Amino acid sequence: MTADPRAARLQKVFPVDLNKFLPEIVLRNYGRWVDRKFHGYGIIEHISETGERVFTVKIAVPPNARLSADTLEQFADIADKLGVGAMRDTMAGNLEILTDSLDKALKIRKAVEKMRFPVGGWGPTLWGINSCTAYLTCTTAVVDSPSITRALGDALKPYFTG
Repeated sequence: MTADPRAARLQKVFPVDLNKFLPEIVLRNYGRWVDRKFHGYGIIEHISETGERVFTVKIAVPPNARLSADTLEQFADIADKLGVGAMRDTMAGNLEILTDSLDKALKIRKAVEKMRFPVGGWGPTLWGINSCTAYLTCTTAVVDSPSITRALGDALKPYFTG
């Protein structure tokens, strides 16, 4: 008799220990960040009391963070090659890639912009534009809000990149 895969899913322990997913440099300095510096509108440097530094590159993604698996794989390759092997999506609907030097952060920005994704969103700038899922998953949608949001995002891109 084959075990029911649903039974195993119900046996998961919550909450999930998210520390096992954090890069070593972040774990070593967790709760010890004392300062930050901005390097343009899309790169922030986090400085720890230990002297270690982590750089975050913020990338705008399309409304509702709809990305193809191929695009996500390209971002993951960039995070693995130039970063510390970590990226995350934000509540504002952006993607962030972490790295350990300003030189690598600048290379990440260049690679991401080559993919035609803008880098920005910190300081006195637009942080991100989101919309409901509309017709893609909603049975009561009356407008194509992702397309409207995309048009707004394209028009307001200079306010994201500074």
